[in-house]
Amino acid sequence: MLAAFIKMLSSWKQPCLSFSQQYVLAQRASITVHHKFSTRNIAEKVDRSPTFKERSFDFFQKSEKYKDMWVPSNKMFHIPGYCETDGQSKRTMTDLIIDFSVSETVSNALKKPACYSSLISGPSQEKNVSLVLDHCTGNEALTMANTLFRIVGENFKKGFFYRYLLCKANHWIKNCSSHQELVIWSFLFSLEKSQQSNACLRCIYERFKTDVSLFQCLNAFEMSILCNAWFTSNIIVSAKPMLRIVENLLRAEICLSPGVFSQETLSMLKVLRKAGFGTDHLFESLMSSLSSPNARNLNLAQATHALALLADHRCLVDENLIQNITHLIETAAKKPLQMPYVFMHPSRGTRVKDLTRFLWTASCLIPTNVISQDRIASEIIDQVDAGWNTGSFQLDHDCHLLSDFFLSLACWKIYPQSLIDKIIDRSFIDVVLRQRQTIRQSRLALFLVAAQIEASHLP
Repeated sequence: MLAAFIKMLSSWKQPCLSFSQQYVLAQRASITVHHKFSTRNIAEKVDRSPTFKERSFDFFQKSEKYKDMWVPSNKMFHIPGYCETDGQSKRTMTDLIIDFSVSETVSNALKKPACYSSLISGPSQEKNVSLVLDHCTGNEALTMANTLFRIVGENFKKGFFYRYLLCKANHWIKNCSSHQELVIWSFLFSLEKSQQSNACLRCIYERFKTDVSLFQCLNAFEMSILCNAWFTSNIIVSAKPMLRIVENLLRAEICLSPGVFSQETLSMLKVLRKAGFGTDHLFESLMSSLSSPNARNLNLAQATHALALLADHRCLVDENLIQNITHLIETAAKKPLQMPYVFMHPSRGTRVKDLTRFLWTASCLIPTNVISQDRIASEIIDQVDAGWNTGSFQLDHDCHLLSDFFLSLACWKIYPQSLIDKIIDRSFIDVVLRQRQTIRQSRLALFLVAAQIEASHLP
């Protein structure tokens, strides 16, 4: 395999060949999960489902359409150019390829966090390899980028190679002739959020916009990779032909698995919602899916994203959907509520932002005369009250969520006096004013005015 890769790169300069010889054939190992809010010195391994990023990477590995888009290898490992093990001198990756008898020992040593330091700064050859990009075609650059990503994983975005790749990419994107190349570029450029990466992702959007036939070639998973990249980069898809293609794929996915909203489905939903796009056929498909028995297994985050598009357009919902909404709230009440600075996956508990946002979607969809006979409002009020008492809500960070919560209740003319007295005081208002965000201030002001008119008994 190494010989095949070198032959493929035979037209490239020596630094690129040296880079390839140094890194190819490394075996992949398990990656310990770290989270930015973790307060532990040693990250714990958790039993979890693959992330969307991991599933995307797996898709690229297994799809026949992408088999020639990088170096053909089934197993690779996040490993620096050299490492030092007990009783052994430093050994290069080339040494490890030749002498596989020590690879297991080295592999175990590399699981120690200290061994990742050289990955963050990047190997000495990386800058030289970047200079080769000046003479690469887009396909050649993509092959190099994919190879490096497969070896160093998330550290790929921290090196000089990635920075230089962002500077050069727009030229290659404009000349891409296949949708596969554009999809992989989107995946790589969505690894970080910066002005440069956003510019590259916008260039990809413009490339599809000028040639919609490329966009029509995408399957549902490829579309979800693009939608996820555009949504997280705050790129609004405004081209109607592209939005209709997204809608058709989304409807097909919804009909295929009623009541199940995967990450792929939600990515497409978010893009359509950000664009303010929706049709009666899409709304009908969404309501039918959310009214099905399987929808009762959604977590609040999934349900909120699925309901948000309906809420934006104030769609009328049926009794089955209202019953499902009630069931989801009751289920959430039995789960632990997220505590500040502690990561919680939506499937394992209730995040405070999902609780308040879910109430907003419900307030847009369920009429006042119906909510008065339902348990939705009282269930959420009890959960927010418990969360405030236990410290799940932090005034400095969550005041906007609480303002939205009370405003959503006001839409139903519900004013829980004891909770309002407990939360909304002069300190609360001062925090909102200090944040100097107009939309947050206006929502709080709207609630206060509504309360003065409809609940004049409140202090």
